[in-house]
Amino acid sequence: MKINWNLEAYFPVGMPWQQDSKLILFGYVASSVWSLSCPVQIYWSYPDLFDSGKLIPEAMMPDFIQLADNAFLGFGALILAMIFLTIANYRYHFKGSKSVYLMRRLPQKYEMLKRCLSVPAAVILLALATAFLLLMTYYWIYCAVTPKQCLAPGQWQKLMGGIFL
Repeated sequence: MKINWNLEAYFPVGMPWQQDSKLILFGYVASSVWSLSCPVQIYWSYPDLFDSGKLIPEAMMPDFIQLADNAFLGFGALILAMIFLTIANYRYHFKGSKSVYLMRRLPQKYEMLKRCLSVPAAVILLALATAFLLLMTYYWIYCAVTPKQCLAPGQWQKLMGGIFL
């Protein structure tokens, strides 16, 4: 099976795919940059553990889930935009290029489905994978820089509960 790396084959016929791909790339980069608010929050919270360079007894770092509160909203917005792009791709076959008639005559039964879903699905999977990797990286940074006595117990459980609940 040969993979077609031409992006035009994954957008509706006649659709200005270059503009859409630039917007998708911008959204992905903007989401990744926005997620940097999490390590910035860690950086800002760290000095509160010290007074004149000495660790304050009983000082506690805020929970990681609290510091990462809104850091991944950009990826959520990107995923939501991909759902709307899927709808727009489908509608374009009927309204924009009227290529729905071409799609029905093609021997490839699922060509229209491929052109509507493949790019949004790939972007959603990439966004989820990137968000997860960034979350784990930021959690590792949080655990690595925070003195052990300043970590509240159960950080991993709170993180997992925040993700899956």
